[in-house]
Amino acid sequence: MIKVVAVPKGIDVEGLFESFSVLQLRTKARLKDKIYYFLSKVVTHDGNIHLHEKNEGFRRISMSKMDKILGSRDSRFILKILMQESNPIIEKKPSYRVGKFPKGYRLTIKYRTGEIEFKSLKKDLSEKILLVEKNESSLPNYDFLTEQFSKYRINFTLEFQEFIFEMGLGLIGLSVNKFQHQIIYNKMGRYLKYLEEMNSGRFHISHSQKNHRLNSILTWVPKESRNFINIGGQSMVEVDLSCSQPYLLASIIIDILKEEGSLKKEENTTRTSFSIINYIKEVENELIQRIYPFMLRTFSEMSEEQKDSLQYFTQIPFDQDFYTWIQDQSRQRVKRNEVKGAILFFLFDDNMGHRRNSKILVELSYLLPGLNYFIETMLKLVGNSDFARFLQIIESHILINILVRSFHSSFPEIPLFTIHDAILTTAEFAPKLKKYVDEELSSLTSIKPRTKISYPTPMKDLVELSILKEWDKIKKIDTRKKYEKLKHSIFPINIQRGKNMLES
Repeated sequence: MIKVVAVPKGIDVEGLFESFSVLQLRTKARLKDKIYYFLSKVVTHDGNIHLHEKNEGFRRISMSKMDKILGSRDSRFILKILMQESNPIIEKKPSYRVGKFPKGYRLTIKYRTGEIEFKSLKKDLSEKILLVEKNESSLPNYDFLTEQFSKYRINFTLEFQEFIFEMGLGLIGLSVNKFQHQIIYNKMGRYLKYLEEMNSGRFHISHSQKNHRLNSILTWVPKESRNFINIGGQSMVEVDLSCSQPYLLASIIIDILKEEGSLKKEENTTRTSFSIINYIKEVENELIQRIYPFMLRTFSEMSEEQKDSLQYFTQIPFDQDFYTWIQDQSRQRVKRNEVKGAILFFLFDDNMGHRRNSKILVELSYLLPGLNYFIETMLKLVGNSDFARFLQIIESHILINILVRSFHSSFPEIPLFTIHDAILTTAEFAPKLKKYVDEELSSLTSIKPRTKISYPTPMKDLVELSILKEWDKIKKIDTRKKYEKLKHSIFPINIQRGKNMLES
């Protein structure tokens, strides 16, 4: 299988060879594809920038993995070529935590245009990449999902362009400086790019090696954009699993408590023979096999009181509103939105100073002391990135590999797509899908879930809500210094595209 990669547009590889006196045709041929592969790991564009914004556009690269694929000698030489002082193409993040994360790299501002082109790698390098990735991740086969993109016509409606225009005009009307203008043009230009890609049938389907999620144009677009997507001429709707990460963590903890003989009672007596722990033990995945022993070690070091607290967490009524439940239990009557905004920090923030000083995180640790101890210990042992990936792999296995696959097998005539913890279909089939997910998750995990169907919002309401939401972020950008911090995600091509539309 030939691997195709996205690389920054306009990189003069031949010029790089000339600068470093690489003259032999065989050497050029070998290095060219390897350079493309390396660049594909640092490039940011409209489809992936949302994943790297918090890291200022830097993407983490494991040089040990690069050495396996490219060879240690070639990978170091490629770094030297791409970071030459006279015209560097990539730059390294000034600081990183040794032993916690790989080094971060990004394109320099000159090459960070957002424009990409696709390169097909030669067979031998493609096979080497696939071999290394397969050994690390044991990906399940999602052909039944990728086939949906060819089976059904997926497109943005005509209303989407009207939405972009109305939203853009509303934001421009509120803006007061040139920095805000640039951010708005970039945002609208990015929406227009999504419209162009989807309606041209470029769905950018990929299967993540890191967390086993199925990525596509559907995972690129912001939530408000999905309001205008049709599947086979029918409006797309979502069946969402609420607070999926805490829910699935509770399911894992139940299995650990059960395996260790510490589970005092199990609410659901109709549970299937499926066990998350059995999956964790049996799956051939390097990350899962590395993290699971740490989970057992952490659990074994907990006091009986902490284990009781951990079980208390698993008995939260997840079929109700989890965030409201936390709000009602709190001493300080924290707001529901505060809980919702903080829950991922509670699960994955490894900055202990922040955990001790954030009012809402302190409150969560008071309510759930056993869970807090478990999480903090895991974060110290494995790091937040790997712990998050661990839960995402479990989520992908249960939601996609089990639930969506079995539903598709039973109802092959129903269109199905996924966005992480949401399953997409049309309004006609959404109630049947929701009922199936509720019943199967209850049976698989012994915890009743809370799922909901999200239908499209009326156009006028959505424009107003989107303007308010975006302006709340944009209005804070009132100096060049604040603008410069966002520049890694602002692409000239988007600014021009958005400006042309709003000024036409």
